[in-house]
Amino acid sequence: MALEHRSISEVLRTTAARYPDRPAVVMPGADTLETLSYADLLAAAEDLGGRLRAIVGEGGRVAVWSPGAISWLVTEYACALAGLVLMPINPALTDKEATDLLDLGDPGVLLCGGEFRGTHLLERARRFAPTGTVIAELDHWRDQLPAAPIADKPVDPSLDFLIQPTSGTTGPPKGAVLTQSAAMECGRLGMLPLEPRGHDIWCSPMPLHHVAGSVCIALGMLSVAGTMVIQPGFDPGQALRLIEATKATIFGAVPTILVDMLAHPEFRRTDLSTLRVVQIGGTTVPPSLIRRIEAELGVAVSVGYGQSEAPSSVMTALDDPDDIKAQTLGRPLPHREVKIVRSGTGETAACGETGEFMIRSPLVMSRYLGDSAATAEVLTDDGWLRTGDLCSMDRSGILRIQGRSREVIIRGGENIYPAEIEHVLSAHEAIAEIAVAGVPDERWGESVAAWVRPASGRTVEPAELESWARTQLASHKVPRTWTVVEDFPRTPSGKIQKFRLPGRPQA
Repeated sequence: MALEHRSISEVLRTTAARYPDRPAVVMPGADTLETLSYADLLAAAEDLGGRLRAIVGEGGRVAVWSPGAISWLVTEYACALAGLVLMPINPALTDKEATDLLDLGDPGVLLCGGEFRGTHLLERARRFAPTGTVIAELDHWRDQLPAAPIADKPVDPSLDFLIQPTSGTTGPPKGAVLTQSAAMECGRLGMLPLEPRGHDIWCSPMPLHHVAGSVCIALGMLSVAGTMVIQPGFDPGQALRLIEATKATIFGAVPTILVDMLAHPEFRRTDLSTLRVVQIGGTTVPPSLIRRIEAELGVAVSVGYGQSEAPSSVMTALDDPDDIKAQTLGRPLPHREVKIVRSGTGETAACGETGEFMIRSPLVMSRYLGDSAATAEVLTDDGWLRTGDLCSMDRSGILRIQGRSREVIIRGGENIYPAEIEHVLSAHEAIAEIAVAGVPDERWGESVAAWVRPASGRTVEPAELESWARTQLASHKVPRTWTVVEDFPRTPSGKIQKFRLPGRPQA
């Protein structure tokens, strides 16, 4: 299968011409569902794109600081049509964190949402946005930005399109830069394992300020002329109602969201019969949960892997066995070369041997914005991206993740992989979710620690868990300290931020 190397602009115009009346995006409003057709989406994006380009100039940057909204998606496509660069900012960030990203991206325009968790984003932005940045309210751009025609010329697919702040699982974020064609092809090729059929409707609470929302889902749906259903924030009851109301065929989420939905009192009373696929990403998934999702929802599950630097790169097939979906990342998607290399030597590892997972593809980031040193650390001269993830690969090309390279626990010279321990211990019926990490130890250098979120209605006793763990794991892998938590610090995509686990020493 050849790369199409098309701009997002070209694909949107073609789709809007072919399916002008088909819903492109749906979102719950105050009393009803708000809907924008492909023709209306194109018209709104052209209108906004012209206004933005007149302010920031060719190739200029536009930041969006807001939860998911239809106007957020309009802004994404406005940037695509006008040849501008989009920089999403997580609305949950503090003023200092948002300031750091604005200083990095130096956008000419900052579009802000309204209320978010009790604060007003627009008012906050006016206090710290760089001098000269035009600030406007995302939902009122027509009133606040002067009208201007959009340039009537094709957009070069190789232009920068997205400055994606990295998830920050191990430290402060950087800005990964993706071109139009890289983002578009990541969305298109990521749809193939989900076996698109006719008019697919993808409902998801995954945020638009993360590549899961803006690239994998939004551009994935564009590639098949599907409908994106935006859920602004996660509420399990609302998710169930949205699936029923929109007749969604695909639902995408991290495992903890699925657990909450299955346990919700409305679950048994909701018609979810249109769903055919649940796409899970962000972490490994216990086989018992996959079997439960497939049985109780009547769907096929696909597990996906990607990074801000390389969205939607590896995925399981819908007909893979449950143990493949639960214990592996699946297989590389088209146009990705992958290899596993030994730490320190860079030699290619043997089949089944754990090493760093590397990807080479025209669909990975071109660089970290304004950080040549960080770019050189992860992008080799011959185009390989160091993911920082430790994996093994079998003879059929299936990848198994063992954790992050920074997260390997070295206890008395022994390498211990947190993902292996998490997978084993997550089978305990009292554990809803677990995170394992290393902590300093005077004798061993590091020892194993576990943070546990109990299953609903259950209590956990660390001594009992440790006793049970000794029946499942070699002694040196058994956690020596246990911490019970109500929830975990997370990235926007739902991944646990281990460097922020309570009580863990900061790097």
